[in-house]
Amino acid sequence: MPQVDAIFDNGVFRPLNAVTIPDQRTVRLTFVEESPASLDPVPDGPVEYKLSMDKWDEFLKVLDGPAKTVPAMRKLLRTPGVGDDDTIAR
Repeated sequence: MPQVDAIFDNGVFRPLNAVTIPDQRTVRLTFVEESPASLDPVPDGPVEYKLSMDKWDEFLKVLDGPAKTVPAMRKLLRTPGVGDDDTIAR
């Protein structure tokens, strides 16, 4: 089984790279404490992505397709934020 680097965020382990295992697969985690600085750095400048024409066409089909409902995003967007409270002095 390959190694998967992840970050623990709000009670959920989030892989830092694409993972090719089926949904709902049970996995065993072994913890190795690492600081974020020791992981691969995030590029400072712009990143260029190159796609073949087939992948580009596939990407455009996804963009043109129907919107996907994401319950967590719906909840986030409907939860009032600090700036939404009328009791804040203006």
